[in-house]
Amino acid sequence: MKSSLLRSYLLVLLFSSAMAWHADARSFDLAEVDALRADQAFLVSLAEGTRRARLTVKDESGNWRQFAMAHLAGDEGIIKMRAPDNVSLEDCRVEVSMTDPFPYKFYQGETEH
Repeated sequence: MKSSLLRSYLLVLLFSSAMAWHADARSFDLAEVDALRADQAFLVSLAEGTRRARLTVKDESGNWRQFAMAHLAGDEGIIKMRAPDNVSLEDCRVEVSMTDPFPYKFYQGETEH
């Protein structure tokens, strides 16, 4: 009984944290960076300790929409982020952050669908 109650509390806490992060995702310290453009992709040189990289794409109405997010350990150095085939690289931007809402290990492993 205690085990299932503890598990329920942990799920509620995790869900609450995830919802708070999602509601306030724009407030995290993502900063646009220059990246080498090649073959419909970006090669991003990362500073030591970079925890996230995000590729956003400008939609038809001029709004930026997230296309890809990479959660990083902080020691990658360089990553490659592929842009959508139907979008010009000029309508894409790469942003990085030294923070992430969860530890790197949280994002590792298999997911259930």
